[in-house]
Amino acid sequence: MTQPHDQLGLLLNALTEGPLNADQRAQLNALLRADPALIDAYLDHLTLHSLLRAEHSLTQPIALTETQTPATPSSPPKPTLTPSQGRSVWYAAAALIAMALTAWFALNFKPQTQNHKPPSVAIATVTDVRGDVVFASDPLMPGDEIVAQTIRTSTGTVNLLLRSGASVKLNGPAEMQLISPMHVSVQRGQASFDCPHTATGFTVDMPDGSRVVDLGTRFDVDITGPRSTSVWVLEGAVEVQLPSGERRRLVAGHEATLVGGMIEHVTAHQVDPVVTLEPVADTYVRLGEPETNFNNARDLVIKNAGSSATTRKGYLQFDIGAAHRFVHEAELKLQVRHNDSGGGDPTPNALQFTVFGLLDRDDAAPDFATLTWLNAPASVADSNALDPSRVVPLGSLNVPAHNASAEPVVVRLASRPLAQFIHNDRDGRITLIITRVDEDGGWNSSFHARESTTGLAPTLTLFNTPANSDLPSIDKEISR
Repeated sequence: MTQPHDQLGLLLNALTEGPLNADQRAQLNALLRADPALIDAYLDHLTLHSLLRAEHSLTQPIALTETQTPATPSSPPKPTLTPSQGRSVWYAAAALIAMALTAWFALNFKPQTQNHKPPSVAIATVTDVRGDVVFASDPLMPGDEIVAQTIRTSTGTVNLLLRSGASVKLNGPAEMQLISPMHVSVQRGQASFDCPHTATGFTVDMPDGSRVVDLGTRFDVDITGPRSTSVWVLEGAVEVQLPSGERRRLVAGHEATLVGGMIEHVTAHQVDPVVTLEPVADTYVRLGEPETNFNNARDLVIKNAGSSATTRKGYLQFDIGAAHRFVHEAELKLQVRHNDSGGGDPTPNALQFTVFGLLDRDDAAPDFATLTWLNAPASVADSNALDPSRVVPLGSLNVPAHNASAEPVVVRLASRPLAQFIHNDRDGRITLIITRVDEDGGWNSSFHARESTTGLAPTLTLFNTPANSDLPSIDKEISR
């Protein structure tokens, strides 16, 4: 297929040989109207062609015809042009032609600007989208190269890698404006930032007019209201710049609460490197007994029987306090109680379970003392499924085909999504939901609960950013 520049070249070659016909003139006119960039090429060609013609005519000898005779000495001399004077005339003529054409196009040509917008430059790449993200702005997918824009989400998590090397994790509901590879503005929700040395100076604007400037660190910004913000420093240091012009420096372990563009208080958190927690509550819900609460049961029975009465889902709740902000790894551990074929058959089965995290919402955390199939959060009625807008998958628990009654079988889930889910928590308490992948109502499967007297209770171990054993004085550290 002939490209526009090639078509223009053919028409200009034809123009050099002589006048264009009607069809050629129509083609040339259409090309120039469709692509303003071709106008410059057209004018350059006309100017160059005029100059070449002038140079050629002035350097050729003047031939006399038979009817012409040289002027006699007595005849008055006729004015002549030297070659340099002739070239000047042709240059002037070519310039006049070019100016005339330019003026004509300026008056008559209306460029189609919508097809020739300045190219936008991508400043970030979407690296991950989790938790059934619902976008209020244009949807994003992993691998998308995105330009400066505003991202709005109502649920889920979006991870970005900016061209500066800074990574951003936006937790919905949230709103963030991408301004440049070194500058964003968080208007709502929670965002986590990990800035390498190449991104030192990375800046985060906040609705109250304050901003956080990275000094080589990891930190969180949590917009809790139009005039209320929390800044957590997980590693390194940041500088908080206030609308008044005051600047405060925060280091790892510090949490600053800002109200109305002023720092209300700063808390220095002492966090143990490893924290192991037992659930504050655990239970399961059963499709066949939709109004029964099993909060005091000694085991967590979890089955997948489709829409049959024996389908059960497990729920665990952990109180993680403020330590969750500093988590970089986490491990969930449960001891298997039953994994047999049921009906008195002790044959062990290899089973797979999926662990989900219940996303924070405006409603209160579930009350395990009254939890049933009918009111279980994220549960889908008459099904083993969960509402994908309410949960985020965290990984799998794989139970081997070993007889759990004969020897202890402990399964573990240690995954990056689990650590991220804990880190993203906003109220210091998380709820985990466990469902079984394998569908067979006859297979028994359960884990020891916190009330068990014969096995290990479930545990959640948090591996935190190394604690500051000697946090500097807040007054000395943040005053400048």
